[in-house]
Amino acid sequence: MKTVLSNRLQNYIRQHGWEPLLSLVYLAFLFAPLLLHWFGGGDGRRMSMPFYWGATGLSIALFLPLYFVALHGNRRHQPWAVAGVFALGIGLLRWNAFANTYVIYAGALLAYLPGSLRGKLVALLLMLALYGVWVWQNYPAAWVGLHVGMVALLGITIFTFNTLEQQRAREQAALKLSQDEVRRLAGMAERERIGRDLHDSLGQTLSTVALKAELAQRLADKNSQAAAEQMQQVAGIARDALAQMREAVSGIRSAMLAAELASAKILMEMEGIQMQSEIDELPLAAEHETVLALGLREAITNVQRHARAGQVRVRLTHDEDSQQAVMSIADDGRGGITRHGNGLAGMAERIQALGGELQIESAKGRGTHLCLKLPMRAAA
Repeated sequence: MKTVLSNRLQNYIRQHGWEPLLSLVYLAFLFAPLLLHWFGGGDGRRMSMPFYWGATGLSIALFLPLYFVALHGNRRHQPWAVAGVFALGIGLLRWNAFANTYVIYAGALLAYLPGSLRGKLVALLLMLALYGVWVWQNYPAAWVGLHVGMVALLGITIFTFNTLEQQRAREQAALKLSQDEVRRLAGMAERERIGRDLHDSLGQTLSTVALKAELAQRLADKNSQAAAEQMQQVAGIARDALAQMREAVSGIRSAMLAAELASAKILMEMEGIQMQSEIDELPLAAEHETVLALGLREAITNVQRHARAGQVRVRLTHDEDSQQAVMSIADDGRGGITRHGNGLAGMAERIQALGGELQIESAKGRGTHLCLKLPMRAAA
């Protein structure tokens, strides 16, 4: 049983992160009346301990499923779940003055509902108005301003924050789709280019090989010298065909790096970060091209998530002294990398496996400079 619950918890955290669970910490405010009661404060007329414990415990048991339905449930059920959370706050106020915690939760959960922002704002204002009327009817006048003002401030603030987070999540999803589409289009264009090259050059060449091979076969018995000349021409044409095939396929190497570079520019543009790139055409081996492309992806992702940079520069050059391909990614962010995460560690391992090295300079406050070096000798 414990293993099943643990696995479900791990799957939930992997899919949604810790934030929905950490937000449940605010349920602790429901027990604030205990402190007021023990220290002689609060509204003693409403502090009946049996009713307090029973009503508060029941409300939490009802709140938890409503909370997760409002976050992740069916679109048709989400509004009803938010309304249920609000009703819990209104209903519990008779026995727990801090039941307004549920009203704040309801306002925060409105941001996750389907529909327009205007509709959500209207619903939030309606909630606050109903809450104000309920408090005015059930609590001393001196409490109304404090209760309603606090709930309105927290509810509107958290609603705004959640709405912005939802917008950011949608933009990130759209960005990922754009990056995937860039890679897909780059791969499609490269396949079409190779197909055209193979059809235009190799198709004609192989037809010529077939014709000359048939001619040599006919001449073999009548004129052996002419047949030998034809076979020599076949061999020459075959060598030319092999060179053409290598030239056609060599374009695949730059396609992956070009796609990653295009995706990086889209990501940086979405984040408001200026990106400059200088990419030299180098005769890289296919596996080297792949490693550089993956390294570029990891570095740009780190800039977007952690660097807080305003500018990033990408360069790919050939160091003639060491006969190495050198890719550098430099940003003007906060720097201060003190240890390698899984991404940088994996990048270093892939580079070292090909005989290269990864250099990192990351002084605090002076940005980060990654330098990926790979030998050119394996390229052919």
